[in-house]
Amino acid sequence: MIITLQQIIPWFLKYKYFIIFPLAGIEGPIITIIVGWLASTGHINLWGAYFVLICGDLTSDCFYYLLGRFGSKDTVRKYSKYIGLNPQSIQALESHFHRRPHRTFILGKIAHGAGTMVLFTAGFIKLPFRKFIMANILPTVIKSFVLILVGYYFGRAYKVFDSYLSYLSIVVLIIFITAYIIFIKKYQKIN
Repeated sequence: MIITLQQIIPWFLKYKYFIIFPLAGIEGPIITIIVGWLASTGHINLWGAYFVLICGDLTSDCFYYLLGRFGSKDTVRKYSKYIGLNPQSIQALESHFHRRPHRTFILGKIAHGAGTMVLFTAGFIKLPFRKFIMANILPTVIKSFVLILVGYYFGRAYKVFDSYLSYLSIVVLIIFITAYIIFIKKYQKIN
């Protein structure tokens, strides 16, 4: 975590929802847990904070989507080879997004480290914005709800959760990358 709890608490107490919104997009999972804990102590309204967390998370997701959609295609193509993307795999990903967008976004929400790549790729392949947002809302609502409840009931142990979230993100990211590599290799054998 970039900032300490001792630095965040005064900000939350002074600015409340105005600080929750941007932090939800930057440090979403741990901020959601901290907000749940603050709601349990009566400093923040649980449902108001939950709504602001969802809005902040979806806003940052839209940013990454728009970056992929309207970013320079030459730059994207130039650097995409470093993550194993080529025109054929981009086409395969596009097909996957169109067939199973909900599963893709659920995986992106669970794998905190892979989420940005999923959001960016959705924009890059020009997944229609309506489809993007509709597939992304449910995983965001569920993830935020679970994490805010964890914070509400177990928030004092935020440091433990932060380390577990980091480990879980790394494990899911490794699984995601491995599955992605297998997918690309399998697709290349077909062609």
